Amino acid sequence: ERSTPANLDVGGSIGDRITLFGNDFGYFVAGTYSNTSLVRDDEQEVKWRAAAFDPEFADNSQPNVDYGFTRGMSKVAWGGVANFSYLLTPSNQFSLQTIYNRNTDNEARTLFGDNREDLGAETYGERLRWQERDLAWGQLSGKHELLGLKSRIDWRISGARATRDEPGLRETVYTRGFNTDDPFYLDNNTGESGRYFYTDLVDDDLSGGLDWSWNFGVWENPATLKVGGAARTRDRDFAARRYRWNFRSGITSLDSVIANGTIVGGDPANNMQLQLRDLVENGDQYAADEKTYGTYAMVDMPVTSRLRVVVGARLEWYDLQLTSPVQDELQTLSDLNQTDVLPSLSLNYALNPTMNLRLAGSQTVDRPEFRELAPFQCTAASSLRQLRGNPSLRIASITNVDGKWEWFPNPGEVLSFGLFYKHLDKPIEQVFFAAASSLYSYQNADSGNLYGAEISARKRLGSDAFWSHFTVGAGLSLIRSEVTVVPGNGFNPTNLTRPLQGQSPYTVNANLTWLSTNGGTEVGAYYGVFGERIEAAGGSGVPDIKQNPRHLVDITMRQQLFSNLSMKVKVQNLLDSPYQWSQESNGIERMQRRYTVGQSFSLALTYGN
Repeated sequence: ERSTPANLDVGGSIGDRITLFGNDFGYFVAGTYSNTSLVRDDEQEVKWRAAAFDPEFADNSQPNVDYGFTRGMSKVAWGGVANFSYLLTPSNQFSLQTIYNRNTDNEARTLFGDNREDLGAETYGERLRWQERDLAWGQLSGKHELLGLKSRIDWRISGARATRDEPGLRETVYTRGFNTDDPFYLDNNTGESGRYFYTDLVDDDLSGGLDWSWNFGVWENPATLKVGGAARTRDRDFAARRYRWNFRSGITSLDSVIANGTIVGGDPANNMQLQLRDLVENGDQYAADEKTYGTYAMVDMPVTSRLRVVVGARLEWYDLQLTSPVQDELQTLSDLNQTDVLPSLSLNYALNPTMNLRLAGSQTVDRPEFRELAPFQCTAASSLRQLRGNPSLRIASITNVDGKWEWFPNPGEVLSFGLFYKHLDKPIEQVFFAAASSLYSYQNADSGNLYGAEISARKRLGSDAFWSHFTVGAGLSLIRSEVTVVPGNGFNPTNLTRPLQGQSPYTVNANLTWLSTNGGTEVGAYYGVFGERIEAAGGSGVPDIKQNPRHLVDITMRQQLFSNLSMKVKVQNLLDSPYQWSQESNGIERMQRRYTVGQSFSLALTYGN
């Protein structure tokens, strides 16, 4: 078993503030490039029947599918940011921010193992895949102080385009009988075997906003009134094309046919024995149009010398339509229209000059993503999962309440303790259909509750010449969640009550940093782990798929080389803890998927003031 990554990761930046046309001009330009090659042959994926978790049958149970993978991947990513700011006058500033990123994945994958689900044979498969993604984003903004009115106007206009192109996934599957030494034969009529698969996606996003804030200092501490509005439109066009090579009839031995040269042609009554079929599935083409308009008002003001209140509300109008051609007619598959009033309240009470007590409550929403709604079905790039959206998803509503106590004993040090609670109405979750296709989709649960506590601390280890350079930090979150689930959209949940999908019962993080006297050298070690969490909720008696805890350790070092040049080195995933998923019921636990990714190393250079 091995995971052998080879990484080249470099970056650099330059920035400064200069005088341009007699005014202050600032710029920051940065770029990154990474090239990662990885060979991974320790990956496993298993599919289990519900009977495998029944104590009466467990000892004799065999998995439906038991595959091992060898995967070779090459990932290249490069991009940059360019930010500019111009102070036209002391009270008028303009800014331009831009980002461009390009990522490409080149993968060759083989699988080998037993398939008792739909092939009933020992199976060998090959897949070649290339995918490229681009993101371009820019925002023009301005800040204008209205000094006589003690107010300020902020505005912004931004646009983005994201594209994803997969110009030809090719996959072939070969089978032979169990426990034989027979040669593998091409299986050209099952699953993805013999298919060519193409996808193209374009996502355009345009948004803008205008905010006005007014400082009305009546009391000793100034108060602020803010009002504003925003608008956003987002459009997506997606198309997929599927082709399959298929033998029309009369071929039982491919080797003999090739030897006789009769794959194409031959008997005029049955010519073109080898054909290329154009397959069309629901959701292979769709268009999504999303519009969001909002306005808000907020007041931040002192009530007493110790109590400060921030209260506000946001009014949002939301409209989404997802359409797809069905039998030569354009049909609306999802139509979400909703107006929400989203209030919020925050109280900050100063117990003393170094200690605060914070209480907050708010109402928020969770709207389904395009990929969660679109009925397009495909095999996940990194596993055997069949993914499909659910056009029937609804918008989830979330009520949030939290409180936190904070203590700042010394500069750079903090100790805090918090409690929080969330009520979720129609939360969106990923679910697993126990079908031969191993279909994953999305579903609204009925309702859920989540509550917990968190504690965090940051402390210098001492005040003498040696220990004063060390700072230690740690955080712990303990979370309990429960959702009530209802059947729907063909999904019959295994558990009607369970923890919220994707929510860990705990998270732990810790860090230790050392900073030199002059600040030119900084070294840090970082640790994190999360508790077992549901990856996908099970259906039809099959247990939930859970991701097991994973420990992560990173080390970073920053070194100032010259007055304007610094270097940062990062080593990630030192423990190489495996990604692992499992299923458990009746005290019986089965591994469902496992792999490791290896360690990575990166180097970045930064130039500028």
